[in-house]
This record gives sequence, C-alpha cells and structure tokens, in this order.
Amino acid sequence: MAFEDAYRDFSLQMKLPFDFPFYGHQLADITVCTGGYVFTGATSQLWLAQDQSISPLMANFDVSLDDSSSVVLYEDATQVTIVWEKMQIRQKKGLKFTFAVTLYKNGDIYFAYKDIPIKIQVIKDKNYSVFVGIADSYFFNKMTYYVRRKTIHNYSRIPFNAYHIQSGSVLQLIALPSCPIYNTCEACTGHEAKYGSFKCMWCEPLRKCTSGADYFRPYMADCPFTKTCNATAEDNDTMPHLTFFHRVFNFAM
Repeated sequence: MAFEDAYRDFSLQMKLPFDFPFYGHQLADITVCTGGYVFTGATSQLWLAQDQSISPLMANFDVSLDDSSSVVLYEDATQVTIVWEKMQIRQKKGLKFTFAVTLYKNGDIYFAYKDIPIKIQVIKDKNYSVFVGIADSYFFNKMTYYVRRKTIHNYSRIPFNAYHIQSGSVLQLIALPSCPIYNTCEACTGHEAKYGSFKCMWCEPLRKCTSGADYFRPYMADCPFTKTCNATAEDNDTMPHLTFFHRVFNFAM
C-alpha cells in the first residue's frame, strides 16, 4: 500500500503481525507517517512524534511534490519493513530520498538508506524538526496549585543525526536485556550482578520490574519495592527489551 495522494504528514495506523517489544512495553500497532517516521504512541497524540517514535529520517517530506513518491509496507510473521521511496523535502525540491526501517519480532530495529543526496546535518527547517533515532516517553499526573495536570516525560531519546549517514548506510539497533524484560523477583533483582550494569527493582503488587527510569515508572511510583525475594523462580530473558546496542555500516552503491 502507498500514500501517493497524501500531503505532508499523512499517517496510517497499521496492525502489526506480532507484538513488537519497544522500551519495555508491547506495541500491537504503529502509525506510519509520510514524514519519515513511525509513531509509537496513541493516534490522538501525533503531536508527540518527537517523543514517541522510531525515525529513520523524520523531515518535512511532501509526497505531493512528485507522483513517484510513496510509502510502501512489507510484512511477514517475523518482521515489518516500511520504505519511503523518492521522498522530497519542501525546502529542497528535486532531491529524492529513499530509506527504510525494519522492525523485528525480537525487538531489533534496522534503518537502511538507499538514496541520501545530501548530509543529514544540512537538512534544516525552522518549522519542522529533523530527527534520526528512537524516543519514548510516558505521562504522569502532577499537582500544580491544586490542579491535576497531565505531564509528559521523555525518559529516553537516542539521536543519530550527527552520524555519517549516506547512501548505502545501514544502522543496526540491537535490543539488549534490561529491567522490564523480567517477570520474576529473582531475575529482576539479579540483573545487576548478572550483567554488571544498572540496578533493577521489583514491585511485587504489580509483579513488574523497573530501573526507576523507564516506561513503567508512573505505574510504580508508590510501589513498595522488594529488596529480597521470598521464592525462587527461573530467570527469564525472553520478554521485551529496553536498551539498544547500535552500529552503522556503510556500503558502496
């Protein structure tokens, strides 16, 4: 399917063939946008694209500038690929960009760039943010002068705008184990010793694991965290991943 008749940031909600693990929570659907990104939040909150997105190249693309511009979706049981073909930027007409993102069932993300006619760093638009990377956020209620306000907290934003991305580049984001993957107290509290990294805390009433700085934080703000576990259970590294290892490959075209 394609968006040939779309203008600027047209979007389409897509049901995924699998639950995609993104920052510790499962995505059953995504919103594909002609602006060069995948929105991971609720469709009513597209204005949060900078804070909840998977963006191979978020820019002010306008498919109405060229009849050959399109966004094409491919999927099977283990992966989904979205390709932005021959996209033009309103401020740089005539330059055509072709790039893609692939979401894998295990949480890995690949950005692939076929045609990048100019450096990412020189794409500038005072009315539209240019972003390459991934980001996630959560909402929490905050009392201000006796008024309850919903506030968004962007707890993770990984930009790659400064990377040397060119035609033929591939950016791999490999999902790594972190706190939200665990569904037992023992596995959660043993993360730091097992991987020599950050500390995880277990919330027994909700039976969830958190680092205190992830998607589940607002749900566990008042949770009495467990320091020791009473029962034994098997470790579990098969749940969704949160953090990512990344690297860029450049291939001659």
